[in-house]
Amino acid sequence: MSGSASDNYPTYELLHEWGINAVIALNTKNKGNFKNLPPIGVNEHGAPICPGGNLMIYAGFYDKDRCRIKWRCPRVLGKCSDCEACQNCSKSPYGRTVYTHPNWDLRQFTTIPRGTLQWTNKMKKRTTAERINNRILNDYGVENSKAVVKSTFHF
Repeated sequence: MSGSASDNYPTYELLHEWGINAVIALNTKNKGNFKNLPPIGVNEHGAPICPGGNLMIYAGFYDKDRCRIKWRCPRVLGKCSDCEACQNCSKSPYGRTVYTHPNWDLRQFTTIPRGTLQWTNKMKKRTTAERINNRILNDYGVENSKAVVKSTFHF
């Protein structure tokens, strides 16, 4: 997917205001356009990168307390082999935990992080609905139909 017409800050702000989870593909022509850079390193999907260079693992969205997304150490969760940076990262058996906040950048840090299974499933449903709408509007000619609506109201 080369681009997404909905990938713009006003759309993300409107969806956030209405309490709707944004499931919008990033426009590849608009890479690196972020309002605020987070205090941690992230990849192109907004997922944090641990000090060892590994992608941290999504551990859920916490809306009730602080509206933040939790990420955990990939080594502790068995997603990567031993990491050199782990010696200085966290001594806790739970591993390093990092939080990203959608209010840093609604476009980059969506409440359902891009690349997660939940985001992928929602995007599949969205694209299915878009294909159905396209078929109804274009293939069946609804877009080109002319309907005459007669008003019964007289002013």
